[in-house]
Amino acid sequence: MSNDRAFPPRAQRAQVSLSAEVRGQAGAEHAPVVNMSASGALVDLVRPAVLGELVSLRIEVPGMSTVETQGHVARVDGTQVGVAFDAVDERDAELMSYHVMGRRQGP
Repeated sequence: MSNDRAFPPRAQRAQVSLSAEVRGQAGAEHAPVVNMSASGALVDLVRPAVLGELVSLRIEVPGMSTVETQGHVARVDGTQVGVAFDAVDERDAELMSYHVMGRRQGP
């Protein structure tokens, strides 16, 4: 399997157990979110993704809200796809940061 990355990692990530609807060129699918930060997410897709592809995500954050954002595929490693967020409004950025900080282990 290849490990293609268009951009270096941008922010500290935390392991999460969330679900997202991911919409891209090949249509929409529900996918687990493996890890997340305020600048991106790693999702496990069934459909193939293309490096640089524009996608929209709707991430369900239990007990909080739904985060909707757009981004581009910055990493492809088999079925795992790293999405770098391009546009996140302030409320959604705060929700994601709060959720990630609450899950982070250690320093």
